[in-house]
Amino acid sequence: MGYTTLCLIDNYTLKEGDEMKIKDFRVSRGMPFVKKGMRVYHIHNERYGRVSGVNNSQNLNITFDGDNYSINCHPHWQMQYFDADGKLIAEYGK
Repeated sequence: MGYTTLCLIDNYTLKEGDEMKIKDFRVSRGMPFVKKGMRVYHIHNERYGRVSGVNNSQNLNITFDGDNYSINCHPHWQMQYFDADGKLIAEYGK
């Protein structure tokens, strides 16, 4: 089993500094569509969740449905991303 980082979170609202981290993430990972609060599906874990932030490893913090904490997830490893209407907009690593 791989290394996992757990981060306690309170909600999906942007906090001071979040927008800059997300902008940097979008450029460095080549994923201009990523937004805090957007819906995702982790193919390997077969779980839906939401982007709750970006960490210093330029990975995503994902809060999966039913959890009250976020997990460090590589954005290109078995992830699907959905727009606000629930339409699949990107898929990585299937």
